[in-house]
Amino acid sequence: MVVNKITVDLLNTTLASPESRQLFRRIAARRIEEVSSLQKDFPETEENPSALTGKLDALKDDDLIGFGSSKDKLYVTAKGLKVARDLKELSVM
Repeated sequence: MVVNKITVDLLNTTLASPESRQLFRRIAARRIEEVSSLQKDFPETEENPSALTGKLDALKDDDLIGFGSSKDKLYVTAKGLKVARDLKELSVM
C-alpha cells in the first residue's frame, strides 16, 4: 500500500480532528453535497455556524472540496478523491 505524502500531511493538519475527517468522509462519499444538509446533520454547528464554515474553508483551501457557483453545494475535487482513497486504505475513513 502506497499512501501519498499529501494525505499524510493532511492527516496532521486539516484532517487531524475526527470531526473534520467525518465531514470530509460525508462529502467524499456523496461526491456532491448540499451545505444545508450538512448543517442539519451536524447539529453542533447550529450553535456555532462558523465552526462548519471554518472546517469547509480548510477543506477548500487544501483543494479537497470546492463550492458550486451558487455556494449552496459542495463537490469533491480530484485531489479529494485521491485522499479519500488513501484514507480508506489506511482505515481512517
